Amino acid sequence: MIFGSQFSSFFVCIQVCFFFCEL
Repeated sequence: MIFGSQFSSFFVCIQVCFFFCEL
């Protein structure tokens, strides 16, 4: 459960990085 939460958080971090990269 905790690992899944960490992975989800990591995925969100990548999406945010992509968002800033497109700026």
